[in-house]
Amino acid sequence: MLGSIIDEIRLFANKHEDDIVDRYNHRYTVIALAIFIFVIASKQYFGEPITCWTPAQFTDSHNSYANTICWTNGTYPVGGDQPYHTVDRTKVLPYYQWVPFILLFQAACFMIPNLIWHTFSKSAGIDITSLGQNASALDNFDLENREKTINQIARHIHIAISSKYDYLPTFKKFNLRDRLPIGRRHGNYLFVVY
Repeated sequence: MLGSIIDEIRLFANKHEDDIVDRYNHRYTVIALAIFIFVIASKQYFGEPITCWTPAQFTDSHNSYANTICWTNGTYPVGGDQPYHTVDRTKVLPYYQWVPFILLFQAACFMIPNLIWHTFSKSAGIDITSLGQNASALDNFDLENREKTINQIARHIHIAISSKYDYLPTFKKFNLRDRLPIGRRHGNYLFVVY
């Protein structure tokens, strides 16, 4: 069972239906953001999320209380060369708690377009994956196999396009969905999805 799961992951990882820039966007950027989320969230929820400046005479319980107050109420920046009494305490930085969630949202923004594309491209009627694989493998074929593969690709596209123009019965033409010039029947489904 574990071997079949590993084989599925390997098959998914070796599937290249897109170019290197798309892979960087939806795969490697998401992995990098997931690593950042893990590091930041582990520090926040399993370690000390923030360490505020406290006077030397504070005990450990005082330091813990001060750090909790800093974490929940926000902090204000203090420059190294700025006297403590001239600090503008109205500029509060309340974003510390939200960094993992913002990174999670960004990771979703990088991943969701790819998931939408794959979901809708499977229902387009044209097997884009096999067309892309066959087209990219043309360089490795000899002349006879190359022509045969090109004819298969052309036939597949022709069948997919010509089958989309079968018109519906008259009583269904009054449906708004059928009157809109968008969809597989009109031959622009993939264009609209993209």
